[in-house]
Amino acid sequence: MLSWEFGPRQTAYDLAVFEAIVQRVHDGQGYYDAVQVEFANFGYKTHSTFHWRQPTLFWVVGMSPFPEAFFWLLLVMSLVAVVCTVRTFLVPDCGSITCLIGVILLVGGAFSWSIYEQTAYLTAEPWCEVLILLSLCAYARGWRGAGQGAALLALSLRELVLPYCVVAAGFAWWHGRRREGIIWIASFAIYAYLLHLHGLEVTRRNPGAAASSIMDWIRPSGLKFVLSSFAINVFLRPLPPLVLALYLPIALIGLAGWPGERGRRLLLSAGVYVVAFLFLWASESWGYMYSSLLVLGLVRSPAALCDLWRSAFISRAAAVSPGHISPPPEAPRNPVSPR
Repeated sequence: MLSWEFGPRQTAYDLAVFEAIVQRVHDGQGYYDAVQVEFANFGYKTHSTFHWRQPTLFWVVGMSPFPEAFFWLLLVMSLVAVVCTVRTFLVPDCGSITCLIGVILLVGGAFSWSIYEQTAYLTAEPWCEVLILLSLCAYARGWRGAGQGAALLALSLRELVLPYCVVAAGFAWWHGRRREGIIWIASFAIYAYLLHLHGLEVTRRNPGAAASSIMDWIRPSGLKFVLSSFAINVFLRPLPPLVLALYLPIALIGLAGWPGERGRRLLLSAGVYVVAFLFLWASESWGYMYSSLLVLGLVRSPAALCDLWRSAFISRAAAVSPGHISPPPEAPRNPVSPR
């Protein structure tokens, strides 16, 4: 029987660490020195490279004269992302009731976390959700430069955005957009180099981090982590595991039934995280990478299920129904030559 607690674990503890790091950066201390001190102060037992977040968000927030202003910035950006997502994906294809359901569920993501956890702006995951949604909206409207820029900005905050970026790069090459593909390849090369420098800084301050690898995170858990991660949405968290187990395939069917490139992009962007998280176990906050995409699939699922029913049953029944006799082919008419 499925049974476990949902929601990000140790969120308040992690945010307290991040707040202390940002305060040190704001006071003029370097990011890596600040992390080293605060990890020791808070008693972090594992100091692997993956625990040392990318410095971009901490630098930007810490060097700002008003770090608290980023609370309002995240709040506004998350609302803008919800409005853009609804207008781009739901309004053209869905009715008013389904659009309203989509708005409510989308608001349950980064926006709601920012409300009840007012230091959520100190962690990268809600920012990544916002930027991924904006990137998808831009691609759907044909603004490929803006879509690529939003994705790369999200990648600079968190390495978890890399699967989404790989999907976007694959679409660029598949559709022959070589210039966009070359920019993706160059960006990946620069990002790999920056990650290498990041690893060197971590290793210099914590030699034990050199032995860490991604294998530390691989713990196949089946659907357990998938369900607990996309249930990061505040409106999904109270649902029983059985309901969430039904929610997932229905949402994926909704994405699979979405016509055109936008549907394929949504399906692959969500599917790559679902497949990856079958073999990982980490913080449930990673669900911000794809939980909002499943919301779109859920809202679109009634139309997709109706299409599936018609194609699988109704058309087949009409083809084999008794009493349905096809008319014989009409005999060809030979022209009669005049005598």
